[in-house]
Amino acid sequence: MADSNGNIYANDSTYEEVYELKNEQGFVETVIIRRIVVDHYGYGVVYEQTKNAQGKSSYTRNGFSITEFEWQNESRRKSPYKK
Repeated sequence: MADSNGNIYANDSTYEEVYELKNEQGFVETVIIRRIVVDHYGYGVVYEQTKNAQGKSSYTRNGFSITEFEWQNESRRKSPYKK
């Protein structure tokens, strides 16, 4: 698995990226936390938490909706999927 610049993520590791989306006035409207979990085979799973200005959060795994429980338990360790 690699990032948008073609840099390959190390096997058996977890990466976290934080993005802030701002409005025209420069205020943060949305925060996205992306965690990339790469197993020892190099297979990666992408988890995202999206939090809006009202404080509501949503969670995804590879683009599909998951619960906060799954986000908390799966995104901090090795991938739950096998290649």
